[in-house]
Amino acid sequence: MLSERPLPWNPEHTNPPGGLAKYYQDNVIGGPGAFLIVVQDFHSFADAITRKLITEMAANKAIIVSTHILEEVEAVCSRAIIINRGRIVADGTAEQLMRRLPHHNAISVSVAAGRAEAVSKALSEFAAIAKVETVGATNGRVRLRATAQPSAPPAPELASLIRARLIEVEEVAIERGNLDDVFRQITTSDTGASHA
Repeated sequence: MLSERPLPWNPEHTNPPGGLAKYYQDNVIGGPGAFLIVVQDFHSFADAITRKLITEMAANKAIIVSTHILEEVEAVCSRAIIINRGRIVADGTAEQLMRRLPHHNAISVSVAAGRAEAVSKALSEFAAIAKVETVGATNGRVRLRATAQPSAPPAPELASLIRARLIEVEEVAIERGNLDDVFRQITTSDTGASHA
């Protein structure tokens, strides 16, 4: 059973009477026989209660979320499909899709500007590091990005190693990227569609 019900309120201006959770329970779930729920314009429903409801319903229902708000996809979906010009160009978990990004799992390091050159040199001497680049500077701090060799230990282990060996480092973080970056990479590059 699949039914589409119009929204009884304007989602751009107000919440439904009784709140989003009540609306979902009374209307969208579609009763005990519904097995597929299609949620369009998910930005209208993006609150913690609704995310929780969608996650709970997913245990025994198929839920298709159609949205351009990709951080919501990452928050509630077990799988993401990116469609570009009517063709599926990517399909996988959020983590699988983010692995396509050139700097996914790179190590971002923040240091005092006066120590940046020495820290960059020290990072490039790590056998597990393939490349070190400066990616920004603000307020007397420089941000370096260390890209690991393919054979390097997992990013969290490498980040811990950098923290332990480089006292001058003020902040170490792992760059994950996000689905917005993946979407832009796939849909705006000439070779994006070949990544599917």
